[in-house]
Amino acid sequence: MGTGTFSTVRVATHKETGMQYAVKAINLVGIQPQTLVRLRREIQVLRSLNHKNIIQLYEIFEEDGKLFMIMELCTGGELWHFLQRVELSEKRVARIIKGIVEAIHYCHQRHVAHRDLKLENLMLESEEEDANIKLIDFGFSKVFSNSNGMYAILGSPYYVAPEDARGGQGYGCACDMWSIGVITFMILCGQAPFDGENDHERLLAVKRGNFTYPPHGESGSCTIVSELPTANLTSEAVDFINALLTVDPAKRLTAKAALSHAWLRQNARDASANVFTQLKRFASSILRSIHPPSRHVLLSDIRQMGGRGGINQMPLATYPT
Repeated sequence: MGTGTFSTVRVATHKETGMQYAVKAINLVGIQPQTLVRLRREIQVLRSLNHKNIIQLYEIFEEDGKLFMIMELCTGGELWHFLQRVELSEKRVARIIKGIVEAIHYCHQRHVAHRDLKLENLMLESEEEDANIKLIDFGFSKVFSNSNGMYAILGSPYYVAPEDARGGQGYGCACDMWSIGVITFMILCGQAPFDGENDHERLLAVKRGNFTYPPHGESGSCTIVSELPTANLTSEAVDFINALLTVDPAKRLTAKAALSHAWLRQNARDASANVFTQLKRFASSILRSIHPPSRHVLLSDIRQMGGRGGINQMPLATYPT
């Protein structure tokens, strides 16, 4: 299913039951200390969670210098890939976001912050149209004891919250809600709300917290005003995004409050927005800062960019706290 620097994920079948699972085999020989920290943290957190929208860890065992994690198999693949194949209405997007918020609400109730929410860390349970969304990769997660007990600058510049990006002052689980706001904006608008020529500029944009909506789903920008910034979005969707992309974490929607928001509660109006087209524009806009404008770029190129400045940004810190 996939291969990383220290791990390989394969589909395995239980001989007695015929059930299929995802088995992540991690080579422990020569593994970096910071990678081991993430691994132990992920195992600890996943063992404590049981929710329909969170990937399930069934069992772990070690053999011949490798650690094997027996996990739930998500045949629908990454949300990012799913968005490349289909066209979604705003109503369908609202259902996806609701699943993410429900999972984060469950985590926050148990004093767990994910701290690395992004499109690549979201999977679909199956290829069915109404498949559940699943949160994965809890390597940067943290069990917190107070509202501002986290300090490490983590995550990807596109998704990181301003209080996290500033560093030094401590932040809380509200950072996850900012990331959900970014994800919602990306899917519905087809571009990142905060961008720049490099990671430094992106982080500055995040700290300032000023963002614009593309008018009518076309190129260009339109500052948030009293009227609807884009004809493709409902007023409920715009209000939901604005309430999450609020610089002051104390004024940002909590997961509980987000679930009560009209956009999720009413499941949104079906605006028949062509999200597939918007997402292609989003991919192209990001890649223009990495490749010459004359180069023709496919969405599949994003998956090959890794830590070279694309969607899959390298972590901003190696030892999460």
